[in-house]
Amino acid sequence: ETAQEALRVARTSRQLQREASSLFRLAQAQARQREHGLAAATAMLAVRLFRKLADPVGEGRSWWVLASARNGQGRPADAIAAANKAMAIAERCGDVQGVGSAANILTFNEPDLALCIQLLQKAGAAFAAAGYIRAQAAVANNFGIVYLHLGLFGRARRMLRQALDLTASSGSSSLSASTNWNLAETEWNLDNPPEARRYAELSCSQWVQTGDALKDAYRPIIYGHIALWEGDFTAATALFEEGGRTLEGSAFDAQAIDALMGLAEAHLGLGNAKAALAATSTATAIHRRHDLAVMDGFDQAHLWWLHHCALDADATAHLRTLSAGGIVDATPDGRSVVALTSTVTTNANWM
Repeated sequence: ETAQEALRVARTSRQLQREASSLFRLAQAQARQREHGLAAATAMLAVRLFRKLADPVGEGRSWWVLASARNGQGRPADAIAAANKAMAIAERCGDVQGVGSAANILTFNEPDLALCIQLLQKAGAAFAAAGYIRAQAAVANNFGIVYLHLGLFGRARRMLRQALDLTASSGSSSLSASTNWNLAETEWNLDNPPEARRYAELSCSQWVQTGDALKDAYRPIIYGHIALWEGDFTAATALFEEGGRTLEGSAFDAQAIDALMGLAEAHLGLGNAKAALAATSTATAIHRRHDLAVMDGFDQAHLWWLHHCALDADATAHLRTLSAGGIVDATPDGRSVVALTSTVTTNANWM
């Protein structure tokens, strides 16, 4: 509301520079509230007005907001294109903050983890030079994610704790929530269940306090993951189903896929092969609609591995049924061979 009012006043003043800046701030606010369609439209208005004013810094940063909005819409190709425009303009006009912002957001949909590290190093150096603490915290968080995906859990923990320290200085509750969740996953992989639960519960409470548009989905999904970690597959099933219902009809496809992945794992834990396959089939269909692109919000490789596991479990169950009826002979270990040919992780923006 404050950003909207600022734009109204700016337009009343008929000062184009003030109006362009107000559009940029409004687009940022809309993106933070996950109103990605509105943010994209507002960011494009800012781009055009800054261009008219011959203000490359404003134009470049507006392209970055557009990249953030497109990322939130699950449109990775458009997000990358906008981020590359932001980077080109920022480098041309010497906008250090703009370079850091563009480099950071380019990692969100980048499958090459080595390139992600290079981009994050570039972003970190730019933000350090510009003195932006919150942005440095976002980069540290994203370094933690890369190391988590590489299985370097000790490094991941160190970077994520550094991100929390920096976040405490900047006062960003949403970034702190994201970092605490990444720490939960890291501690789980380090075989430290009590710390994993503590960080996960802290993350959940922080997301709820921020008023994030996804807060109603985060609670059941986060507690669903805790239930999975603790082996309570029945509770996990109910929680992921609840999380999925809150996302029905929304544009949050990556989060819907994450809920379906958790649901599939829970069903596999219970031995419900058909239900697990139904969940992964729905999730992979959503991913296919996005052309199998790398999307911020879930682990693509893990999705397709789960789909393989569900296909294998379902085929094995079917084979056993046929064997019990005397229709076919089971393999020595009672398993079937399933061939799967497929083409196949929570990042932080500093705003």
